[in-house]
Amino acid sequence: MTMRPTAEIDRLSNRYYNENPYSAENPGGLDESDDGLTAGHVTNFPDALQAVGTVVKFVGDVALDVIASEVNAAASATAAAGSAQSAQLIAQATAADRQATGQDRQATAADRQAVATDKVAVHNDRLAADADAQATAADRQAVAADKVAVHADRQAADADAQATAADRQAVAQDKAAVHADRLATEVAAAAAQTWNPANYVPKTGGGFTGQVGVPIGLSAVPGLAFVGDSDTGLAQVAGPNTLSLVTGGAEAIRAEVNGGAAYLYLIGATGAYGAMRLQVWSDGNVYLDNTRNGGSVIVRTAQGIVGEFIDTAGASRNLRFRASTTTPEISTSAGALNLTSATGEVLVNGAPIGGGEDTAASIAAAATVNLGSTSAKAIRITAGAGPITAWGVAPAGAHRDITFATSVVLTYNATSAILTGGTNITTVAGDTCRMESLGAGNWKMLSYQRATGRALNGATAQALSSTDKASGITISNNGLTATNSAGGVLAGRALSSMSSPVYWEVMIDVMPGVMGFGIASASVGLTDYISNNPAGYAYIPGGQKATNSTPYSFGAGWGAGSRLCFAFDPASGKLWAGQVSGGVAVWGGGGDPTSGDNPMFITSGTMYPAYSFNGQGAAVTFAFAAAQQVAAAPAGFSAFG
Repeated sequence: MTMRPTAEIDRLSNRYYNENPYSAENPGGLDESDDGLTAGHVTNFPDALQAVGTVVKFVGDVALDVIASEVNAAASATAAAGSAQSAQLIAQATAADRQATGQDRQATAADRQAVATDKVAVHNDRLAADADAQATAADRQAVAADKVAVHADRQAADADAQATAADRQAVAQDKAAVHADRLATEVAAAAAQTWNPANYVPKTGGGFTGQVGVPIGLSAVPGLAFVGDSDTGLAQVAGPNTLSLVTGGAEAIRAEVNGGAAYLYLIGATGAYGAMRLQVWSDGNVYLDNTRNGGSVIVRTAQGIVGEFIDTAGASRNLRFRASTTTPEISTSAGALNLTSATGEVLVNGAPIGGGEDTAASIAAAATVNLGSTSAKAIRITAGAGPITAWGVAPAGAHRDITFATSVVLTYNATSAILTGGTNITTVAGDTCRMESLGAGNWKMLSYQRATGRALNGATAQALSSTDKASGITISNNGLTATNSAGGVLAGRALSSMSSPVYWEVMIDVMPGVMGFGIASASVGLTDYISNNPAGYAYIPGGQKATNSTPYSFGAGWGAGSRLCFAFDPASGKLWAGQVSGGVAVWGGGGDPTSGDNPMFITSGTMYPAYSFNGQGAAVTFAFAAAQQVAAAPAGFSAFG
């Protein structure tokens, strides 16, 4: 039995859902609340549609139940009546046939004398045919045939005997038919008792088709209405291919298929087509229309309006998007595009259109320092993980003034990071520079100023790299001390290559095994002595120099507690090495960096200060800055900045 959706029917019939503003007193209102905070159609429209669907389904189910019950009851009654009548007629016919058979036997001998009697019998047959309400054309033909048969009967005495046998067979068939009719009646009665709408299959080939015909109806008198609420239900108010939900004698919701599109109308107080229409086109597009001239379509969330499509009575059609009822927002007005910002700053591709000139931002050092991530012009680079190899994306022509609060390597690239001096720069706290975006992630350094005021083309600040080293090496002491923490032969390089004549010193703190110090290119491996590579050049403990796995006699030997010194001129590729004694650099092999004579090696290519040592616990400390060094740099050379 179909369950009645009482709650949905009550809400629809009592106009719980209505065109009035949403409020605590009218929670079913489909219009915007008076305070503008709640959109009734957003809150109640999905529930209203759900209620309509539930009620429509209930009405259809009830109609099907009623029709099916009536059809089955009628069929059962007809079958039962027909079977009973057939049984009675057959019983009468059987008795008559038995009587006629006896009479035929008696008439066989007396046929010639029974002409008058036969005429009376014919007359009686006619009266019986007229009295029979179900007489057919065949019966009428049989009456006429009976007249002819009177004469034939006289000559058919012999045939009567055969007819009698046939009659007996017919009687038996009639009995079988009566039995079959009884069985059919019982089956029909059983089917009527167990009929299930879910298993019902409409009859085909004529008769009942499974459809329910209801009047088209009007808004005031729907074709399919609720008992006790005659002005609430379903009607076809707008003609073919439409279906309307009527509540309280007024059209509330309309569904329509027209021109390849499906429409759903929420009928407002203005009447037909109202002010809201949902369209689903055959091309897959879905449209939400306000069909009333001068109306608007507003999208609202719990936090406020996020989008408005505004129609000012046909004069102009405007658009507004905003995160809430306040700025920032994007809107149009009379053909103009308005960008409104709560901060007074508007960005295009991340760059400001006004504002930002007097603002500052801090960005931690990283492989990519994204200068385009902020509209601030003054950028402070704080401690992080370098070296810096990229500067992010900003529109061409954007400028950033940068102050470094930490020491980090700026990596030179001829396309994306064009640095002053054409080489890497190691910053120190207080250094400043100005960068200009070339677009597409490419930047050019316009100027660089050391915190000390010295020129950039002097030696840059230097430290041991925390990444360009074997994994078993620990870097400490602000990038000046390297310790072999894992054992075995390990190697590493300084942060920056050398672009001007420089001088540095190395203190041997702990020496459990062989060591080597000097310079190496970036291609030299980090798990072997640097002197075993043709691009590595080292001063080794036995007072020898070595490269490409080959040692040569050079100068005095050294060990733990010794302080080594090095001078390198990248322009000539010359490298000198020695030891600091009595606060003075003593160069091995009779070398003299000032005059350029007797270098330990003459090299080529880009070089880095480098080291290698063997044995767990081995430790060395580099002195790159002048304040860290004991001896004075040779003339023409300078300590790292």
